[in-house]
Amino acid sequence: MSEQTPEQRMDELMDELLELLEEKVQDEEDLELLEAYREREGVADEELDAFEQHYGIRLPADLRAFYKRKNGSGYAFHVLSPGDAAQNEDHVF
Repeated sequence: MSEQTPEQRMDELMDELLELLEEKVQDEEDLELLEAYREREGVADEELDAFEQHYGIRLPADLRAFYKRKNGSGYAFHVLSPGDAAQNEDHVF
């Protein structure tokens, strides 16, 4: 079996993360955030190249793969934050 590329591995992880978010999201506000996350597009190679050139760095392949898939996460991941389910509380990071 051949080793996955960073893009293939990131796609696999991001798909798994989306499944977890879809399971976790319960209320209307969070559903809106999840929809905004689904619609968030990735960054073009040219934009990543310009960022690297501007800062004189080379991003790791897995980080490039993440940003090519999604340009950040927005606020949707707060539903995965640790909390106290019995108290129905989320702990802010």
